[in-house]
Amino acid sequence: RARRIKVRRIAAEMTQEEKDAALKEAELERKHVVEWGIIKVMMREKRVEHEDLAEKAQAVIRTRPSWTTSWTNFTLARDDFDAMVVDLIRREHLEPEAPERPPGSGSFYKYLA
Repeated sequence: RARRIKVRRIAAEMTQEEKDAALKEAELERKHVVEWGIIKVMMREKRVEHEDLAEKAQAVIRTRPSWTTSWTNFTLARDDFDAMVVDLIRREHLEPEAPERPPGSGSFYKYLA
């Protein structure tokens, strides 16, 4: 004969340091996922306008394999996206067609293999 046993769950509380470390790790993981999405779009398209790149990268990120991250969807903030594009230009993954223009609406980028 089976008996039911009630087991109380003890919620583990995180310290502020653990919360900060988890947040920093999540931001780093998100940065890598966004860069992966941008590079994936650029490898396929070769030349893309800034707004199209943002939309296509967001679409790629939403349809990424579930094994890439522990969380599902997030909305890509425009400022974060612009900063990542600038970082990819600095690291010579992308090249702006008009270097004198700041990244933003109307800018075109070429993929450097």
